[in-house]
Amino acid sequence: MILGEEELEGEGRCIWVWVPPRRLPPPVGEDFDVEVGVEAEGCIIPECSHLDHDPGAPILKLRPKSGCRLIPLGDDGYGSTYYALRTAGGETHYYRKTTPTPSHYDLLQLIGEGELPPDL
Repeated sequence: MILGEEELEGEGRCIWVWVPPRRLPPPVGEDFDVEVGVEAEGCIIPECSHLDHDPGAPILKLRPKSGCRLIPLGDDGYGSTYYALRTAGGETHYYRKTTPTPSHYDLLQLIGEGELPPDL
């Protein structure tokens, strides 16, 4: 589903990810303000070995820094959603958010323009 260059507004003007903050790629801190939306989601049992699922982690809200604009590009139909972030300096950064399974952390990656699906 292609969303075009419609700017995300209000509460939708962010990306929600389930992942420990230390697992976010370094550029995220430069492009987004990171807020903890939900403190602990998932398994928080201390005795659990977490062999078939990831341990509990917060759900993070990534809100574009002031002067930046987040543009949803759409999804690929295989579990990944793509975003463009226009920075205050005029650069465009592309992000891919993938949810492997409901019991494993989201994967947020900074990607190059050439890694976008051709139909977006």
